[in-house]
Amino acid sequence: MKSQHAFFFVGGMKLKRVRWAILPILLYFSVWLLFHTVLFVGIVPSSSMEPTIPEDSIILGNRLIGNLGRGDIIVFRHDGKTLVKRIVAVGGDTVSLNDQDGSFSVNRKEANATRVLTVPEGHFFVVGDNRGNSLDSRVWEAPFVSGGSVIARLVNCKEEA
Repeated sequence: MKSQHAFFFVGGMKLKRVRWAILPILLYFSVWLLFHTVLFVGIVPSSSMEPTIPEDSIILGNRLIGNLGRGDIIVFRHDGKTLVKRIVAVGGDTVSLNDQDGSFSVNRKEANATRVLTVPEGHFFVVGDNRGNSLDSRVWEAPFVSGGSVIARLVNCKEEA
């Protein structure tokens, strides 16, 4: 009696086996696509965002950014480096800086300010939560981060430091 199950052959290999060979390839491609279009995973190598993000922490970001605002923690490119900082001022905001002690205020005039900056539209003024150990917009020659250089917004990190 002949078997009722027919197998199709592709180059001498059963189609069933081809299906199992394709599954890992599709899974790999799906994960690769997810991490290159939706998710960002990285390690924070410094203490500039402590206590919010401890040094050597693994972070998860969302590449589908949407609208960014004050308090958001972002991953971005600046001067050839990938950095993680908190947005403290957005386009149109005025930042009063005191270069002697690194203090600043947003949309408030400070008597001890050594310079006052207006954040251009589509840009951000960013700082690390560990103000004493962070190189950020307060000290950069080009202090603003453009929206186009933002890679991701961190997931579950909206709290103010």
